[in-house]
Amino acid sequence: MGELDALLDLAPVGNRYLFQQPESPGDSNSFWSTPDGALGVAEIRNALGLLDVAYIVNYGAATTFVTAKTGLTAAQPDLNLDIPAGTSVILLGFQVAFGAMTGTVNHFWLQFGSSLVGNGTSNAATGGPTSLGTPILSACTARQAYSGSGTAPASPLELFSLEDPTAATGSVPLAFAWNPETLFPIIGPASIQAYGVSTTTALTFKAQLYYAEVPSSYFA
Repeated sequence: MGELDALLDLAPVGNRYLFQQPESPGDSNSFWSTPDGALGVAEIRNALGLLDVAYIVNYGAATTFVTAKTGLTAAQPDLNLDIPAGTSVILLGFQVAFGAMTGTVNHFWLQFGSSLVGNGTSNAATGGPTSLGTPILSACTARQAYSGSGTAPASPLELFSLEDPTAATGSVPLAFAWNPETLFPIIGPASIQAYGVSTTTALTFKAQLYYAEVPSSYFA
């Protein structure tokens, strides 16, 4: 299989991954060989991290929050990751914490689309994309706080959502984490974005996006 051969080739010289047949549904393990030939076993998420292909993006950080909107404009996400042609992303996890939620009918959701959004009028992400291992540059572009439109993502599919987690409570110490049960490639050109929408007063949030990034040829 091409993708398995590619993963074998991806490992540093002297380190190899060999994927084994799962013993039961839901298992996804791999063998890891260190330069001296010793074998270990790693769950697939950890395996991707050990291969230095795991990245993190911070949208907002520390005491700085991203301000969402009071209406939905699909071409103006509150955070976005553009995945260019030739690159694929495997979403590993997403976290969001709200700073204030003084509006009503609050909604927040994460989705992906089969096209690029572009920069529009936006800011670079607060931090990243940054490799969690050696400093390998990401091919993806992370933006936040759009005030002018890029391109609305094509064929959006919702991955994770929060529907009015609290109603008009002011400062909200709420945080949520989502880890996909099934890992799958999002093959570029594509994008991952999130929107926060409320009435009257915009909510504020910080978010962390974790993903693995590999050439799309690995899935050919």
